[in-house]
Amino acid sequence: VGDKVYLMKQGKFPRGIFGRGVIIKNPYQDDGVWSVDIRIDEIVDPQKTLFLHEDILFQMSPERGLWYTNFSGVKIPNDVLEGIKNNKCWKLISSQITAIEPEADSETTYKAWVDQRIGQQQFREQLIRHWGGCAVTGCPIQDVLIASHIVPWKIATPNERLDVYNGLLLTANLDKLFDAFLISFNSKGGILISKSIDAKALSLLGINANMKLRKIESGHLAYLQRHESKFRIMEGKERK
Repeated sequence: VGDKVYLMKQGKFPRGIFGRGVIIKNPYQDDGVWSVDIRIDEIVDPQKTLFLHEDILFQMSPERGLWYTNFSGVKIPNDVLEGIKNNKCWKLISSQITAIEPEADSETTYKAWVDQRIGQQQFREQLIRHWGGCAVTGCPIQDVLIASHIVPWKIATPNERLDVYNGLLLTANLDKLFDAFLISFNSKGGILISKSIDAKALSLLGINANMKLRKIESGHLAYLQRHESKFRIMEGKERK
């Protein structure tokens, strides 16, 4: 009694926490099945909005088993518990998660972190709709795809951060190489590979010189040119 309960939507995307409550009575048997009474304190329609998206939970704790019911008996980590029970996560305004007005620097930092995660979740959803799979390989398995910014989040303007043309949906190996400017793509979509990666490493990574983006639209060009420019600057320096 008194334990917090979080309701999580699973299955079809989007997934995440859509409600919370508290246990108000000791467990009891009902027709041979153990039950427990819960007071629901906050709940929304999970088809329309979520308090915390799955991606935010994975950022807080990447252990996927923590968020799936078939992993019975697992415990939510204390740091994650503190994050999701913090009232600042739960104020709902215009179907978006918004923190209550911060009162201290730590709260300001937390609000910025939550806002960034929400923006990244929206960005990912746009890329999934736009690409339908990996922008290079076509791999459709969403669980292994990463929403990669062409111009990185930290230096992009607010509009650029959420612009679908400033993004590529990539498998993890391509994403890490792209993020480190070890690969890039030219204006025709052809892959550019750093000379610092030897043939054996390329083979192990499944990367080859014939790879290219499956499509390019005019909106991609300026972003790709900026990434390629940084890639060539990095190539001109001695890479470690």
